[in-house]
Amino acid sequence: MKYRLATVALIIVGSLGHADNGKILATSGVGPIEGGAGGGIIPWAMLSGYATRDEVGLSATMSEADVKDYTLSSHGVALGLYDRVETSFSQLRFQNKTNSVDIKQNILGIKTRLYGDALYGTWPQFSLGLQHKSLLDKAVANSLGARDTKGTDIYLSTAKIWLAGPLMRTALLNANLRYSKANQLGLLGYGTKSSDHADILFEVAAALFIHRRIAVGLEYREKPDNINNVKEEDWQDVFIAYFPSKSLSITLAYLQLGEIATLKDQTGTYFSIQGSF
Repeated sequence: MKYRLATVALIIVGSLGHADNGKILATSGVGPIEGGAGGGIIPWAMLSGYATRDEVGLSATMSEADVKDYTLSSHGVALGLYDRVETSFSQLRFQNKTNSVDIKQNILGIKTRLYGDALYGTWPQFSLGLQHKSLLDKAVANSLGARDTKGTDIYLSTAKIWLAGPLMRTALLNANLRYSKANQLGLLGYGTKSSDHADILFEVAAALFIHRRIAVGLEYREKPDNINNVKEEDWQDVFIAYFPSKSLSITLAYLQLGEIATLKDQTGTYFSIQGSF
């Protein structure tokens, strides 16, 4: 509860702050559930906040996903340093609506821009990121035969923005390659005792601005399938994001998460609010 209140306070401060300089509107994303800059379910190559090469930016994000049998909440903060490095911290809480499952996980992230720029120049922006994840509630992961309750994802991300894209609208395309052995983002542990190898997974996001401050898009996230008799399916969403200013973004999405922990057809809604300054 204290962490949630602190995140709310940061969002309020960010939404009241001054962010009129720096990068153009929406280039910091809307804050993925695992922290940092990105969409709802995957990170993007861009860095959090609107800081340029001589500035530091801060953002705070609250996200809530509500599907048929589960809820997933995320509260996080991210620091963007000189348009080169992003550090982030987020906490996930995953609950079964019958109250039989309540899992918390901390995620520490770091991402660095390797080359290029998403908006300017010929080359897209390339970034390399790490997400170190630690389960606070280990009983469910252990009962399913997970090998570990801590793990680190590594991902390579690339993004390009076109100001005059389809229909002369601003458009974004982002693609990631993730090296991971996390079961359901790590909420069910990492690998299994019989299958402890990491997979290379593909993630993609696309967005189109239908108005200067409104974007629509979709995301797709490939998932591993490590645990015997507990199927894990790929995630996808369609979203609409509203950017009333650089200081605030609001996102609503429709989720299709497939089967989670033997319960099928996990579809529902996602809501996120982010403050940046």
